[in-house]
Amino acid sequence: MKLSQIIPVSGIVAGTLLPCMAWTGPAADLGYPQVMDLLTETQGNPTQVRPRLVGKTVSATLVAGKNSLWVVSPDDGVYFACAASAPGFKGGPVVAKVIQYEAPDNGEGGEPHLTLDRCSN
Repeated sequence: MKLSQIIPVSGIVAGTLLPCMAWTGPAADLGYPQVMDLLTETQGNPTQVRPRLVGKTVSATLVAGKNSLWVVSPDDGVYFACAASAPGFKGGPVVAKVIQYEAPDNGEGGEPHLTLDRCSN
């Protein structure tokens, strides 16, 4: 845990306002807009994307997509898979590490697929 991941909050105990600390989770290296910028800049080329994306922590708000994959927006054509998921995970905000990047050719060009280490919120 890093100090930057702890934020001060307050709580009321027996009518007295007491300060306490709360865990905010891992910080993201990249937000989804930055991931999209990287994919656009490199045209999704795996040899250019992998060194800049795999191993990085990304934040995105996932919704159900096609074939058991997740998307942020169906129109983007970027798909996410989860190597592991929290019980009952049904999408929503995620901060996770990218462990794999592929761009399978669908006949019209590669569709970016990012595999996240764990999906939970």
